[in-house]
Amino acid sequence: MPDVDLATLFERPPATEADLAGARARFLHRAARSRPRRDRNLLKALLAALATTLVAVTAAVALRPLPATQPPPKPPEPSEARQALLTAADAAAAQTSAFEPGKPGEYLWVVWFHQGWDPRKGEVTTFLVENWSPSDGKGPWLRSTGRHETLFARLCPSQDPSAWSPDLRAEITAGDVPGRFGQIAAMLEWTRFHPERAAALLRLAAELPGLTVTRGQTDAKGRPAFTVGLALDGLRDELVFDEPGNTPLGRRTVVTRDTPQGEGRIPAGTVIGHTVDLYGVEPKLPRKPAKSASLDGEPPLRADQVKRVEREARCD
Repeated sequence: MPDVDLATLFERPPATEADLAGARARFLHRAARSRPRRDRNLLKALLAALATTLVAVTAAVALRPLPATQPPPKPPEPSEARQALLTAADAAAAQTSAFEPGKPGEYLWVVWFHQGWDPRKGEVTTFLVENWSPSDGKGPWLRSTGRHETLFARLCPSQDPSAWSPDLRAEITAGDVPGRFGQIAAMLEWTRFHPERAAALLRLAAELPGLTVTRGQTDAKGRPAFTVGLALDGLRDELVFDEPGNTPLGRRTVVTRDTPQGEGRIPAGTVIGHTVDLYGVEPKLPRKPAKSASLDGEPPLRADQVKRVEREARCD
């Protein structure tokens, strides 16, 4: 009769009750045949003890605790940039009912306060840019930088949020992260009267890796702000948000190291960009000059000081 190796029993695959029942039956049968009749009483006692042992082993196998399973890993905490963009998206979506997109034939008027680098003066200068775009996306649109106005024959699809795909992922065609971030930032400039589109774009931006938040900033008008941006080669491309309202205000580029330009250079720390200053709905395109928006302390321009040219739209 083969020995029962109890020392290695637990190292074997767990036996089923059917396996153990069969083993007991075979053992009893062979044992009964191999013993003389005079040893039957002794054999019965031994078999009873063995049966008890096998029942105990069966119970031990059945009651052996299963190894504890590890809980699933917790999802990573969202980055500060992702959380900031999602909060800004929620804030934009909440403004949807507060904006009147304008009726057909009306124009959406937005004034941007710009900071630009003047290579002749070697310093940052400020100026205003006005956009007048048809509310229904049809017809010409006007861009004014003060003394120079350009009347474009039509809006390009990329400038008309109502013409964008319902799924804005189809509009973001760049392959790398800086390209996608730049496209999203450019599209945001046309969403002042389309907060639901702004919210969707900000949620797409929140999916991009490598973005970081800079607190304690100001926008081009000096208003409290924070930025979410991406470090590039010697530059940092940033979206600017109102602090603490989380409203998108504009876009800027921070020069992070001295950058040659022409015969001069742009020093590190220079900020170039723009922020929303004024906006509204107008019944029609203005005569020259556009809205006569001017910087503080500057007199409005007269019609004879402004040159307006017409140009065909070049849509890429």
